[in-house]
Amino acid sequence: MPRVKKSEIPAGAAQMEVTAGATLWLSCGDKFFGPGVARFFSLVDKHGSINGACEAMDLSYNKAHGMIKKMEKLLGRKMILVQPGGRNGSSAALSVHARELIARYDAYSRECFDLIKGAFDKHFDGYQWFGKKPGAKPSK
Repeated sequence: MPRVKKSEIPAGAAQMEVTAGATLWLSCGDKFFGPGVARFFSLVDKHGSINGACEAMDLSYNKAHGMIKKMEKLLGRKMILVQPGGRNGSSAALSVHARELIARYDAYSRECFDLIKGAFDKHFDGYQWFGKKPGAKPSK
């Protein structure tokens, strides 16, 4: 396919914001890990709590619990370690397996993002890249 230069686009069309993107996910027959789950895990790590992560993402606890159980069943490994609470309530931490999965997914996402950006630049010469890097927080 030939390259499209901004100067070759009809007047008015060049004013449009051209965007590109991709969603990268992992599957074991069923999708179990992608940008949303990665963000949730990061928030569990930050807050030390599943409830805290759910509140930060406006996610129901039941949905989060189901997501965690699905991953643990598919992978056969504990992803989030929960410490039953006392006076201050329970706490949660990522397992070594979860941290490794996040690190691998982040590296994979960065590499794919770089490839996608290169292809965008090659085929849409003159347009500005509006894509977001993996891990970028969505604008509210």
